[in-house]
Amino acid sequence: MPNPVSSVLRLKVSDAKDQKVNISLMDASGRAMLQRSFIPKANTHQEEFNVSELTNGIYFLKVNAGEKQATLKVVKVQ
Repeated sequence: MPNPVSSVLRLKVSDAKDQKVNISLMDASGRAMLQRSFIPKANTHQEEFNVSELTNGIYFLKVNAGEKQATLKVVKVQ
């Protein structure tokens, strides 16, 4: 995942084959700006998000897969 990001945010998910993965990109006030759910068919899966329309700033990418959770800080720039 490039960070900072300007147009395309790429997320690689590992070890989540056949598990539902929920992803939310939240702004600093907690509003969901992008949301996506998918079930990877392989052990490693890559998702891409177009963030070019988002304003510059700090966002938080929340990833839930089964019992695993992670929150990543993302900086959006032009």
